[in-house]
Amino acid sequence: YSIEAELGRGGMGLVYKARDTKLDREVAIKVLPSAALASADDRERFYREAKSAASLNHPNNAQVYQIDEAVPSDAPHGTQPSPFIAIEYISGGTLQEVIKKAPMSLADAIKVSSQVAEALKVAHAKNIVHRDI
Repeated sequence: YSIEAELGRGGMGLVYKARDTKLDREVAIKVLPSAALASADDRERFYREAKSAASLNHPNNAQVYQIDEAVPSDAPHGTQPSPFIAIEYISGGTLQEVIKKAPMSLADAIKVSSQVAEALKVAHAKNIVHRDI
């Protein structure tokens, strides 16, 4: 993967826009910060969440392409590998960014809400709870 830009950051990781150099496609890469890997339980939770996300198959859920561990090419010698998830990159910005530009029409709000609800329905059917919604 070749990192192109940072898309966002939060308590559970950094997200980058990247290019899958083997398959020549854009992807999003989520990397856990070292603070989020303080214990073996943290690392196991990360892998468990990635496996759960990969089990979902719905048009309103981003597809998980890969989970692995790597050391960035510019990291100092001896740096431990960090887990990452490569997922489908979906252009267009976040819902928060869209709302900041202008209020959504009622029709658009209903459309987005319905898409989110359908994706959550698929997750809930597999006993997966999305903790950020």
